This record gives sequence, structure tokens and C-alpha cells, in this order.
Amino acid sequence: MNRNRFAAFAAGTMITAASIGLVAAPAEANTSSSGCTVVKPAGPKADGYDSSNRPMVKYVVDVWCNKGRSIRIHQQRWEEDGPNGRGDDYLGEKYWTQSFLNQSGSVRLTYRTLLPQTWDSGGGKEPNEELYQKVQFSVTEGLTTSAWTPFERGGASWIFH
Repeated sequence: MNRNRFAAFAAGTMITAASIGLVAAPAEANTSSSGCTVVKPAGPKADGYDSSNRPMVKYVVDVWCNKGRSIRIHQQRWEEDGPNGRGDDYLGEKYWTQSFLNQSGSVRLTYRTLLPQTWDSGGGKEPNEELYQKVQFSVTEGLTTSAWTPFERGGASWIFH
């Protein structure tokens, strides 16, 4: 194939790939600060059962940092009840510290817990839970520690009992 025909073929392929969504787009709403990035929190996922056959749920936080940094991550877990966070149920929180002193890198942090049981306004058990997480972080490089980033809220996941 000559050079001009190859260039036309490659351009046509890129246009086709872009039109059907195969071209990678930047990740939405990642938070970056002081050489570290936390990917927008994913919605929690059902994660099997414990030894007493109770449903479990898993929360995931993906982190990337440049060499020479240590990151402190604060995760809050919530059950969604109303619009704009009004009436949502606080379920708990977790702190992680991850060090990247010798090399840049990434890590996937996971927290696995029992699926909560919340109650509807009439006092009955809900058949499902609408769970989400919020994450913020601060970064230390040498003797300098950044301020906490604002909380980034992930999307809610419906998980059935």
C-alpha cells in the first residue's frame, strides 16, 4: 500500500473508531493534587456472601502518585435517600496511607463490608440499598503536606438484599 493510500486508510479508520466510541477519552472527574491522582470513586459492587450467608459489598478507590510522595485517603460510605444528599445515611469511614517514596505507581484500595440494612419511612426494610462513597486526600512530599482535597462523590449503586 502506498503512503497516500495508507494515510487515507488510517484517517478513515480513526474517524470510524471515534464515531463508534473506540477512541479513549480522558477519565471524568478525577482529582489531582501535589503529584497524586485519585480516580473518581466507583459505585460499590455486590461481593458475594460472608460465612453466615450475609451479603457483602466492596468499595474500590484507585490511586496514582509520582515518586517521593505519600498519600492519605479518607473514604466515607453512604446510603442514598434523598435529593442532594438530604437524608442520606452515613455508614462509616476508612483511612488509608499509601507510600510511593521509591517509585511512581498506582494502587487499587478495596474495602469489603456487610451490605447495610436500612429502613424505609414507614419502618419497613428496604429491598435494596443505594450505596455510594465520597473520597478526599492529602499528599506529603518531604516535609510538606497539602491541604485535604474537597470530597469527590461517586455514583450510587443499587444493591439488592
